[in-house]
Amino acid sequence: TSSRAGPDLGFVREPASAVAQAIVQGIEANAMQVIRGGEVREAMIAQNRTDPLVLDDKFTSLKPKLAEAVKDHFSL
Repeated sequence: TSSRAGPDLGFVREPASAVAQAIVQGIEANAMQVIRGGEVREAMIAQNRTDPLVLDDKFTSLKPKLAEAVKDHFSL
């Protein structure tokens, strides 16, 4: 992989099969959304709805680290 963004920056890799399984389960349950990333990601989404400026500040401070972690990243 070409990205070095890991859990310290809020990124977790999981197999495509796990993502596909979660999507299928969401469709079967008539879910309006399928959120990956557990409680941390759910809390981030909730905070973005209630206080987006706090989340913006968090990511603004992370931006240099994120840029460094993905500077050599490529995808198809």
